[in-house]
Amino acid sequence: MRHRPASEAQIGSRDLSFMPSLSRTGRYTFRFHALSAGCEGVVTGVMTLNDIVLRKTLGASDAVLTFFVTGQSVGLVFPALWTDFTRGRYLRSSYLWFGLLGRLALASLFIAARPLPFAVIIVLTTFMYNALLPAQNMLFQANYAPAERGRAFGAARRLLAAALLIAALGAGLLLEWDSHAYRWYSIAVGLIGFAGCALLYRVRLRRLPGAGRGEALALSPSRRAPPGALEIPSLAWFRPTALRLASSLANPFAGSVRTLRSDRAFLSYECYFFLYGMAFMMLQPVLPIFLVEYLDVDYSQAATAKGLIMYGMFILLSPLAGVLSDRAGPVRLAAGAFALLSLFPSLLCLTRNVASLYASFAFYGAAMAAVDVAWNMGPIHFAGERDSTVYMGAHTALVAIRALIGGPLGIIVMRLAGTPRATFVGAAILFLAGAAGMRRLAARTAVRRDATAG
Repeated sequence: MRHRPASEAQIGSRDLSFMPSLSRTGRYTFRFHALSAGCEGVVTGVMTLNDIVLRKTLGASDAVLTFFVTGQSVGLVFPALWTDFTRGRYLRSSYLWFGLLGRLALASLFIAARPLPFAVIIVLTTFMYNALLPAQNMLFQANYAPAERGRAFGAARRLLAAALLIAALGAGLLLEWDSHAYRWYSIAVGLIGFAGCALLYRVRLRRLPGAGRGEALALSPSRRAPPGALEIPSLAWFRPTALRLASSLANPFAGSVRTLRSDRAFLSYECYFFLYGMAFMMLQPVLPIFLVEYLDVDYSQAATAKGLIMYGMFILLSPLAGVLSDRAGPVRLAAGAFALLSLFPSLLCLTRNVASLYASFAFYGAAMAAVDVAWNMGPIHFAGERDSTVYMGAHTALVAIRALIGGPLGIIVMRLAGTPRATFVGAAILFLAGAAGMRRLAARTAVRRDATAG
């Protein structure tokens, strides 16, 4: 039996105590969004310890570890590869296809007993899952009003973080009991991740971004046979669709480049986010080496730092970050987040024991709660009433570029200096530079807005 999207009336009477104050369509969307976020939190929580598994259990080399952290971020280039194809289209079926390839396929970790196969499976599934970003952003842009997006997103991320925290602690205990436990709990994780994608598949799109109020999403054309006659599905849609996809893949970054050229404020936003991203990626391959080789943490301690402490702060501050995004905008939010985030690598330079490590990760979680909202809401903010998929395509393409540079650079700096603290200092400087740039951009756009209003 074909499954139909749930209607607003079907679930409009049920309430969730954690739901923020939203419009009717926002409440309908949030119910599925929140449950999907919970499923994704379980997946992300378990995957939080993957870098520790690679280094501590599987003995991964610097090269494999760098490939692992860099490859996942490079996978964010996928949305940019087909922004021209997805522009103006809500590809609802992508939740199922890429949920299958990007989440259910995690069950194949059952056969990964060596570092490289483990890393390759994670990178490939992450690459596939990232392809859902255009559909997700179009859904949030269409179904949440501008004044409530940050609030709804922050509340959903709070649920994601709560599920992540529990899953990370559970995975830490299992890995402490059996360091190869990932081989069998990955099956359950894959099923839960696919369920999260299927939940978003059920949501009806309110309207296309930029369309008139109440204007429905146009579906692929089809011709219906007269009553009583045999209905043969039309393939009239196939040729233009195939040509559009071929054009998008032939010049995959055309939409991203065009967007960055036409919107100078968004280009500046991405430049300053690039500084943050470089610093963030420099830290990723160095952190597991620092935790395993310099602090000699066990799985429970790693889960406490990366799960309980970090995402405990994330849970507490995500709603506040959403409110600040609605009131001050994602640019000002990013400026404050980057400045706060600079304290994380600064404190790591002073870390000598597990207690000080926990304090460092508390600042990390607080800052990342704000960064997470700014990262996701920024492209939608600059898109306005335009299609946000091309903005998100440009946003994610730049993530891939800085990952290719930042990940290897972090390892190189550490090995040349002979200490991970050299990488930490470099990351702190870049975070502060990004914060200063975002603050300047916020002031410039505020002056321009006041001049326009006057």
